[in-house]
Amino acid sequence: MGAAPTTRRVSRALPGVGLLVLGGLVWRLVATSRGSDVGWFAVLFTAELVGSARWVAELVLVGRGIRGRDPAPAAAPDAPADPPLVDAVVVVADEPLLVARAAILAACRATHVRRVAVVDREGRVGVAELAARLGVAHVVVPWLDGEATVPDL
Repeated sequence: MGAAPTTRRVSRALPGVGLLVLGGLVWRLVATSRGSDVGWFAVLFTAELVGSARWVAELVLVGRGIRGRDPAPAAAPDAPADPPLVDAVVVVADEPLLVARAAILAACRATHVRRVAVVDREGRVGVAELAARLGVAHVVVPWLDGEATVPDL
């Protein structure tokens, strides 16, 4: 299958555009260098040279894409047939019950979650009732100096 006529025309025009850019740089070097300060001219010419090189490189890359030479996209790795199941733990401290409920529901709706447990740092009755109503495990863990032992669920 051949390329579209417009694509072929653009593809054939790219070398000419490159020569045009090169001609502009030669003109800048010859015509504007007379009578100018050498230091400023060198700075400006270098900036123009870098900008032109970037522009030509962009045209070449676009030309390769137009010509159909783009690399093939990387294949996505195959997902495992049975992804591993995980336990989700929602730690509740002094958040409002609406915030805790939203976090627990989000954990319950997550994919590949085997079970959800609510770790209640303050032992609030409302959190225990919420956990029972949503059908998740409820564990009260009083935190002492930042260390605690969480029992098996």
